[in-house]
Amino acid sequence: MPAHPPRNILIIDDNPEFIRSFGRLLEDVAGDDRISIRWTHNIYDGMALLRDNYFEYVFLNVKMSDIDNICIAQSVKKGLMYTPKIIALSFHTEAIFRAQVMRAGATQYLVKDDIDHQTICQLLA
Repeated sequence: MPAHPPRNILIIDDNPEFIRSFGRLLEDVAGDDRISIRWTHNIYDGMALLRDNYFEYVFLNVKMSDIDNICIAQSVKKGLMYTPKIIALSFHTEAIFRAQVMRAGATQYLVKDDIDHQTICQLLA
């Protein structure tokens, strides 16, 4: 059976420890499946990576120290030749905040404290 292409994933988050642990979780969930993970600590480099590469999934911290990324989620999909799945990441649990992020263009919203193996398995299925 031919191997399928790797899942290309971009993580945009300003917390290096979160990126490391989340990257390990993604690799663990992928198991024998091929996965390619890129990451950056700021939205500007993330936008450049999105323009120059193909990513199936973008895990975007919507509240980073350098900028409020809610409005960025709206523009991520514009101007690209493809439509990545934008997965918003935040510690905010408020329904109003979640709804605002989803209206801005996120495909899914994950509370960082609630991310586990099962959540990622379901998301990448």
